[in-house]
Amino acid sequence: MAQTITCKERFMNEINLMSEIELEKIYKMVMFVKNEFIDEGESRYYTKGWIDAEKEATEIYKKGDLIAFDSVRGLSDFIEDNIESLRKE
Repeated sequence: MAQTITCKERFMNEINLMSEIELEKIYKMVMFVKNEFIDEGESRYYTKGWIDAEKEATEIYKKGDLIAFDSVRGLSDFIEDNIESLRKE
């Protein structure tokens, strides 16, 4: 019988193979995603901050001023390079 490995177990296996520098990068990305996009239910969609950000994003999209990334790596590098300034916005 095949043993089922959980997502947490797969993640921990990957973590055990990473250097401290890689772990720091992963930690920053996880915390960014967790803090910005994960919550219970959809309550964040009804906050003033979310509504304002959505309006701002729509205007940027209409102007054609979106940053385009060729890969997830490109997006990841951008977030990592700008994480402090992104937190302040």
